[in-house]
Amino acid sequence: MYKHKPIPMVAQHESWISLDLIQGCPANCVYCYLGPAGLTKQVPGPPITAPEPAYQTLSTYQYVEKSRFSDVPGGRNFPVAIGNYTDMCLTQKNREILLELLIRHKQSMPETPVCIVTKALLDQAFLATIQHIGITVIFFISLSFLPTTLEKGAPPPTTRLANFKRIAQFPNLHAIHFWRPATSKSVPDRATALHQIEQLQQSGARVSVVTGLKFGKNLANAFRINEQHALHEYFTTRQADEHAENEIFEQDVQEAILSAAHELAYPVYLHTSCAVSYVLEQPEYNATFRKPHLEAKCQVSTCPPAQRERCFYFQARFPHPSQLLLEQVARYLNLPLSSVIYSERKDSIFVDCSLTQEEQTFLTQATSFPVRGKGLTPTLEWIGSINR
Repeated sequence: MYKHKPIPMVAQHESWISLDLIQGCPANCVYCYLGPAGLTKQVPGPPITAPEPAYQTLSTYQYVEKSRFSDVPGGRNFPVAIGNYTDMCLTQKNREILLELLIRHKQSMPETPVCIVTKALLDQAFLATIQHIGITVIFFISLSFLPTTLEKGAPPPTTRLANFKRIAQFPNLHAIHFWRPATSKSVPDRATALHQIEQLQQSGARVSVVTGLKFGKNLANAFRINEQHALHEYFTTRQADEHAENEIFEQDVQEAILSAAHELAYPVYLHTSCAVSYVLEQPEYNATFRKPHLEAKCQVSTCPPAQRERCFYFQARFPHPSQLLLEQVARYLNLPLSSVIYSERKDSIFVDCSLTQEEQTFLTQATSFPVRGKGLTPTLEWIGSINR
């Protein structure tokens, strides 16, 4: 058995910086990375600290300041996500703590958007209270379209779909459909994808981000060893595929969703940072529009023209890193200047040292170029696609 990594209170993920004060979720979704750690089917625990010291830690976190390099165009905002090891809206106590955290966020980081992933029903009064706080909040409405038997304890899909129109009534609040995981169990063909996107549009959803079944070593172990697990057969018959390193995303499922989205003129992204940037009307912040991800993640998405223009305008203004930026990266990593180079062919910055997963993500976001080292040390639950 693999050991469970300690859950950090603050961490740099590929989509956001996380703030995790609470662990545990009353739901029991079979694909959830909380399962192997015993954090599903339980009342969430108390917060490990109060909002004020939590935000003191967050504000001094080494990767929170993305503008430390002077020679990078501005205009990009980097979000904080609250509650990656629970559902902050699924219990009354969690909702109360979330409101306290959002009030502190307003005091400490008022210009930084907050992301909240949830399967909960979000009622009008709760949303109105968040709107009154006066910060930008993006709700990721998690809806996989899998059978409810695989998401025990979570509200039914119709309840979650109803959130979109309620959220749309509040100018500070936004909603993104989190299509996670998209599998052939939930999207067996293109006709199903069309129907599901039509449901989303009729419910008022503006945009989706879609991923496959993601897993780290512990979740993969749970799928593999437990023959009674609902995803055992699905996982074991697909894990050997070349594309399945930390994620199973069947090509025909991806194509069905993107083809249906194109027909219905509905935005679907393959990187969470693309969906966040679309909502915020800013250039994307993980360099998805540069060569390493351009064909596989950027061009295939059904991104509206206005949003593509934002990214490509940013790219045109900043087609390659300046020598000053490369020198700043070298100083940051305590490397000689000759150990940091830019490859025009790969449109990436290469550094002559190993990087941690969080370090690589930070440098990619701070420079706006994919950054690659001699090696990568995993520090989170799984390796994200921007780290590969």
